[in-house]
Amino acid sequence: MNYFFWGMLSGVGLLWFLYLFFVLISLVAWVRLPTHRLGSFSPKTKITVIIVMRNEVATIGHLLDDLIQQAYPKHLFEVIVVDDDSSDGSAALVTAYQAQVPFRLHLLTNPFMAAVPSPKKRAITTAIAQASGALIVCTDADCRVSPYWLAIFAQCYETQDAKFMSGAVTFTTERRAFDYLQTVEFASLIGTGAACIYWGFPTMCNGANLAYPKAVFLEVKGYEGVAHLPSGDDEFLMHKVARRYPKGIHFIKQPAHTVQTRPAAGLSQFFQQRIRWASKWEHYTDIRIKLIALLIYLVNFTLVATAIGWLINFLPGNFFLSLLATRFIIEFFFLKKILVYLSKAHTQWWIVPTFFLYSFYVVFFGLIARFFSYSWKGRRFL
Repeated sequence: MNYFFWGMLSGVGLLWFLYLFFVLISLVAWVRLPTHRLGSFSPKTKITVIIVMRNEVATIGHLLDDLIQQAYPKHLFEVIVVDDDSSDGSAALVTAYQAQVPFRLHLLTNPFMAAVPSPKKRAITTAIAQASGALIVCTDADCRVSPYWLAIFAQCYETQDAKFMSGAVTFTTERRAFDYLQTVEFASLIGTGAACIYWGFPTMCNGANLAYPKAVFLEVKGYEGVAHLPSGDDEFLMHKVARRYPKGIHFIKQPAHTVQTRPAAGLSQFFQQRIRWASKWEHYTDIRIKLIALLIYLVNFTLVATAIGWLINFLPGNFFLSLLATRFIIEFFFLKKILVYLSKAHTQWWIVPTFFLYSFYVVFFGLIARFFSYSWKGRRFL
């Protein structure tokens, strides 16, 4: 029994060391990641902005207003909105905007087809086929962007020969405790994704703020090989590009480039969204990404297990508390850095409740993701 007990403690200690090292190098990566400078340049890249829209009549107008305010030559970009079978008047609103905007605004339709497992991937592929821009920029219909959003993408593309660019995403103003918890949790994903890109093994990105050359999309054959997966129009494409261009993936660290979106409205929507995200893990092909995902899951599982072990007097309380303290200290400093960058410094004290809930959250969704289908925007995915 003693051998088993001490062997278990040694295994947990090794696991904890690896995880703390991962968080530490993520913190180092974030600090070393250079901030993109908004220098003057003469843009020459034609951009196509692609927005896939489904029942976003309340938000798409705000995004189009933001695009009108872009500090980028209006003749150098076009916007393609793909209506993904909306039923709320979204398409009519976009049509009304076509006569008002100073750039070319196209409206395409993406009629529902039950046999298509990923309507969004099909919508993006359809839009790219008609895009006249050399650079494809993607965001979501419920997002807000700054006036320098397109200019920063173009500058990074032209000066660094980027093959895939990812940017930060955060939530709009928090109104409830639930919103604050989501802001902190989402910041951890943004920071980790940026750090992995910096170290050369891209793991995560967000489809609300990314860009890539049209030629690269065609070169890697778009979503071929992952088209059968309902989710992952962002990450799986990034992974394909990274295999072809290992040094061509960039995270743009510039506050003016951050995209804002809405947090999940309630527990039901949050549950469906996280099931959708967790369902992608088993389809990753890069062993490094799989190992990182496994490490994160095991660390959270271990923390839950040691807490239970302490409560039933199987493990000493000092052991559990030492794990808790060491993890909290290093994660606090990492998350604080990301939240300050996202102009969310006022949420940093919400790191504490998020920290205590996060392990249970990861273990729960990691266990059920394989067994639950999910609904998203009124559709059921298996």
